[in-house]
Amino acid sequence: MSSHEAIAAVTETLRLYLFERLGGATCTARPPDIAREGAGDQLNLFLYHLARDAAWANMDLAVEARGGEAGRPPLALELSYLLTAYGAGDSDINAQVTLGRAMRLLYDHPLLGRDEIQQASDAANLPGRLHEQVDRIRLTHEPLSGDELSRLWTSFQTGYRITTAYKAAVVLIDSVLPTRMALPVLARGEGDTGPVAASDARAWPALDRLELKPRRRGHVQGSARLGDTLVLEGHLLSGASLRFRHQQLTVEIVRQPDSETGTAGLEVTLPDTPAAWTAWPPGLWAVAAEVSFLGRQQRTNELPFPLAARLEDITPRQTSPVNGMVTYTVTCTPQVRRGQRISLLVGDRETLAEPLPAGTDATDTLTFLVRDVTPGTYVVRLQVDRVNSLAFDPDASPRAFDPQQQVTIQ
Repeated sequence: MSSHEAIAAVTETLRLYLFERLGGATCTARPPDIAREGAGDQLNLFLYHLARDAAWANMDLAVEARGGEAGRPPLALELSYLLTAYGAGDSDINAQVTLGRAMRLLYDHPLLGRDEIQQASDAANLPGRLHEQVDRIRLTHEPLSGDELSRLWTSFQTGYRITTAYKAAVVLIDSVLPTRMALPVLARGEGDTGPVAASDARAWPALDRLELKPRRRGHVQGSARLGDTLVLEGHLLSGASLRFRHQQLTVEIVRQPDSETGTAGLEVTLPDTPAAWTAWPPGLWAVAAEVSFLGRQQRTNELPFPLAARLEDITPRQTSPVNGMVTYTVTCTPQVRRGQRISLLVGDRETLAEPLPAGTDATDTLTFLVRDVTPGTYVVRLQVDRVNSLAFDPDASPRAFDPQQQVTIQ
C-alpha cells in the first residue's frame, strides 16, 4: 500500500525505465501540447485518464485486517497513459522506430519491479511506500480507436503525432481515516475453548496447529505475550529447532523447544527478559521447525501468531481535555520499532502514535494526542501492526477488564 504519491511514482518509474533503455532518446512526462523538447528522438508519457478498479472497489481492508475491525478499503486506481513518439528532425520514420522500441520494452517488462519503483521514487523525492504494495503493478496495451484518438488530440489543441496507449493497474492508495475496533470477546463458548481444527497426517515434517498454553484452566487468549508458552502440533518433529521470523528483523531467531511430546508436539516459552524486550518486537510473527529428515535439514511450513505488546503504564489516568485534546504517554514491553503501525485504542477509537524522535529506531515510550474526546471512562489498548494488547488480566478469574488499563476523561 502507499500514500497519495503513488500516481506520480508510477509515472516516474515508467519514464525512468524507458529513458534508461531507449539509448539517447529523451523521455518526458508532459501534456502533448507542450511535450516537444529539442529536435532529437523523443518519447512522451502522458497520464490522460484515471479510473477506479472495479475488482477492488468494495473489498474490505487487505492483509492487515482483523475480525471486528471497520475501516476504509484502499483507493484502487487504473492509470491510462498515452505514449507519443517524436523523431529526430521531425521524421515520421524515426518516430515510428522510437515508438516500436518503446513498445517492445514494455512488452518484455509487463510488471513494475519493487526495486525500480523505490529507486525512481527516491530519485524524484516521492516518499510513498508504493514499492511495498503486495499486488504487482501490471502494464497492458490499451487499444484506442481512430475516433477516440481524434477526440483526444482535438482536446489537446495540437497536431497529431504517432501515439498508442497503456494501462497500469492496480495502484492502491491507503485511506487516512482511522479504523474502529470493537472490544475483545471475553469468552467463546462454554469454557472459552473456541473452535478446534487439525489437518490429516502427512509423511513429511509439518506443522499443523499452533495454540497458546492457557494460564488458567478453560481460559483462551487471542494473542501471545512474552512469557507465554506456544504449543505446536504436527508430524515428524522429533529433534526440531524452531525458527521465528518477523518483518522488522533481518535475521531469524532460533530457539530450542522446552519439551517434546513424542514426534508430533513441541512446547516453547517465549522469553520475557530485558534482552527479549529489545529483540522480540510486537506484531505478527511466523514460526517454522527445522528437522533432520532423510539425511538433510528439512524446514516445515510456517504458522503465524500475533505477539501483543504489554501496556505497562499510561499517564494521565484521569484528566480533563485541553482544547478538546488529551495527551497520553504510554510505556510498553517489548519495544516497538520504527516503521511499525502503532496506535492507541481508547474505547473503540483509534489514534496513531506521534512519530519517533529522529535517531530512535526502537522505544518503549510513546506519545498519543487524542482529539475530540468525550467525557467518560474507557478501556485502553495499545495496537502494534494491528495486534492489540490484552485489555484483561489472563491470570484473573472470572475474566474482567483490567482497571489498570482504563482512563477517565472528565
